[in-house]
Amino acid sequence: MSRAVIVGGGHNGLIAACYLARAGLAVTVLEQADAAGGGSRTEETVPGFRFDTHSAAHNIINMTEIPAELDLAAAGLTYREMDPFAAGFLPDGRVVRFHRSVDATIASIAEHDAAEARRYGEFIERAMPAVEVATAGLTRATSGPAVLRAGLARLGSARRAVRRAGGVGSLVQDVLAPYGGLLAQTLDT
Repeated sequence: MSRAVIVGGGHNGLIAACYLARAGLAVTVLEQADAAGGGSRTEETVPGFRFDTHSAAHNIINMTEIPAELDLAAAGLTYREMDPFAAGFLPDGRVVRFHRSVDATIASIAEHDAAEARRYGEFIERAMPAVEVATAGLTRATSGPAVLRAGLARLGSARRAVRRAGGVGSLVQDVLAPYGGLLAQTLDT
């Protein structure tokens, strides 16, 4: 039997391990943390309250067939789509709520600062081409021809996104920049 070693037991490493095991390989996953799952783990970091430990975007997996193909629900995986999905606390204790709707998030920011709300909207508009390009390859298709058709269908959307971003160079710069840096360029608070 062929063997595979996965270094890192985060969600991507675990998914790779599952597919390799399904293909008949003997798989070993090495993880330095005390538990697997990486940034997708949920832990009780405050007594009585459970939080994700890092990634607020790992649920992008739901844009793929991975949960169904690996029958992750049977293994206990449940996503709870919350709205608002996050909150930010201002220095004076006021709260800004981040909703699934960009408009609702902008309205929440506007309750505290209309100019910041406008800048956040501009930031999201600027970020959307990068999101479109990054998600262009994601598909729920499972067969080779279906994956190819889905990818080709989204290629036009990705091209338009690159044009809106001002070209590949500008888009790559935004994608590779630290998220906090992009926000700091855009927002005052």
